[in-house]
Amino acid sequence: MFSFAFRILAGMERRFRSANWPLRICYVLLAILVIAVVGYATQVIPGFDKIKELFGRAPAEVQIIVLLSVLLIAIAAAVNSLRQTQQVEDLNAKLAIAEADRDQLQTRWDRLQIVSSHFELWKRSCQIAIPPFVPANQRKTRFITVLNLKGGVGKTTLTANLAACLSLASPPKRVLLVDVDFQGTLSDATVDKALILSKKAHDAFVHQLLLEPDPKSGLIDQLAVPMNHVPSAKVLIAREQLDNEDYRSQAKYYVDEKADPRFQFRKHLHQNEIFASYDYVFFDCPPRITVSVVNSLFCSDFVLIPTRLDKGSIESVPRTVNWLKVLGPNCPAVLLGVVVNQVSLNNQGKVTKADLQSYEYLRASLEALGEKDRLFKACVQSSTRAVGTDHGVVASVDPKNQPLFHPMVVEFVRRALK
Repeated sequence: MFSFAFRILAGMERRFRSANWPLRICYVLLAILVIAVVGYATQVIPGFDKIKELFGRAPAEVQIIVLLSVLLIAIAAAVNSLRQTQQVEDLNAKLAIAEADRDQLQTRWDRLQIVSSHFELWKRSCQIAIPPFVPANQRKTRFITVLNLKGGVGKTTLTANLAACLSLASPPKRVLLVDVDFQGTLSDATVDKALILSKKAHDAFVHQLLLEPDPKSGLIDQLAVPMNHVPSAKVLIAREQLDNEDYRSQAKYYVDEKADPRFQFRKHLHQNEIFASYDYVFFDCPPRITVSVVNSLFCSDFVLIPTRLDKGSIESVPRTVNWLKVLGPNCPAVLLGVVVNQVSLNNQGKVTKADLQSYEYLRASLEALGEKDRLFKACVQSSTRAVGTDHGVVASVDPKNQPLFHPMVVEFVRRALK
């Protein structure tokens, strides 16, 4: 009982000390009123009879004024107390919002730290014997990574049709397509379903290149399947196993610098049997950095960046270019060029006035990065004919659709063989 009363008095004392002076006066008058009421009711307070007698002699108007004053003071104190309670609730709500903002900022910071550590991971100095990168002047084969760190820009469609146009040209070029996106979009767009199922039975997908520690004669031939209706082109198929192997290899490399997975593709593809079999090797990459993407870059001569002319796609181009520069001297791939994809063209095959400003802005962005003349003059027109209508068959298999890609293909060959 005494403990309870003490807690009440302590709470009242804290509230009194935190109040301003007008409110303190109200509290004092309210306390007097309470004492008066209690004294009047119990008549145990000394001297209260005299106060009662004086109050009783006062005119009725004075009595009413005193009672109303005390009542108003009590009401004002109660209202102020409620106001303070509301202020406390408002402050608590603001505090909760501030804490949520803090947590969000912390999450963003953690993500930035992860991205930063992710970059640092691929910049590590090599602790193993680096497999040789055969110089381009000692081979006819050209290795090209098709990459943009943004999705929806048409990387896979461009890669597949570029390969088909080269393979169906006269004379035909021998092309190897390497699908390094575990979703297998390129594989599904270029390969017959029956062939994919036959390879699934033997787990003969592209992730095997990450599993094999050393080059194995004939491994590429075992994994490759023909591209539909394109006799001189073959495809290395990707499926979910690639995602698992990417994560496994990356996790292992985090804890053991000697478990360096960056050169596996180079081990298997920079071989004389590959140089003798293919003129071009294309790596179709997802819009993110994986072990397979890094392998593609460390195996390639060039990087080709497809983009659209919307704001988000344009902004992703400098980000992709800058990321390439982060990789350091172990990455031989340089920017071949940026291809504007899925764009409206006029009768002269040029970008329309509506998109010309975006096109020039993209050019200026590349020049600001020191990549002058890297923007392809030839663009790929937006058309329903650019996408194959049959499963596993790309648009350029039909000669009527090849003109959509022909100017870009011609410029690509000129740049790649320059």
